[in-house]
Amino acid sequence: MKLKSGLRQRLSNYYKWVAGMLEIAKKALILEPQEVMELERIITDEDKEGAYQFLKKIVYQRCLSSQENRLKSHLNGCSDPAAVFSKK
Repeated sequence: MKLKSGLRQRLSNYYKWVAGMLEIAKKALILEPQEVMELERIITDEDKEGAYQFLKKIVYQRCLSSQENRLKSHLNGCSDPAAVFSKK
């Protein structure tokens, strides 16, 4: 089934929300030179809105994408939950 990119992104975001959001772990973040310049501008100008947007668009998105295929749900306990009950 082919989904429009907007719908695909919303479903992806919903799945991440349902699965528990970010894994709490140490992360390393690599910034491009222009991103370092933007961060320096934000600090120099004391730009609160710019800081929030930088965190949201750069830092948070990279944290999400770094664990995209590793998201776990509490529902992912075993591959065949019915088999566990049938043995009892």
